[in-house]
Amino acid sequence: MKIAIISDTQDNLINTQRALEIINQSGAEAIIHCGDLCSPWILKELTSKFAGPIHLTFGNNDAEEFLFMEWTKTEGQNAKFYKPMGELELGGKKIAFTHYSVFGEGLAATQKYDLVIYGHNHLKSEQLVGQTLLINPGSLCGIGQPASFAIYDSENNQVTFESI
Repeated sequence: MKIAIISDTQDNLINTQRALEIINQSGAEAIIHCGDLCSPWILKELTSKFAGPIHLTFGNNDAEEFLFMEWTKTEGQNAKFYKPMGELELGGKKIAFTHYSVFGEGLAATQKYDLVIYGHNHLKSEQLVGQTLLINPGSLCGIGQPASFAIYDSENNQVTFESI
């Protein structure tokens, strides 16, 4: 199973649209977003342009939690928010995701998950912590670093970084 991993969109509609084109072409079956959408209209773009499930957690710049939650009840029903972190099983893998690196690193250290994902610092990275793959997809907004996201393939436990 291919899973798109994004974080820190920070209201960048153009990069979000470009990423969605690549995500849809890749055959990804789900999206995990690690926070900092910033405003609900980015959620609207994600839910209207991607048909599969979208799993999201809140970041430090997501002030409109109520509006995000209301959107998922009406039109964006393929989106689900988790707070303060998400736990899933997708493609036969146990996955945890959060916004902050310190929590992601701690989750990876538990060795309870096959994959742990975080965002926040905008620095794309991939490392193996014991048997757990720890990924930061970078930021989709491109602030401080070139815009990036990742595609994770659960069949071969590999990540590919995509640049916008």
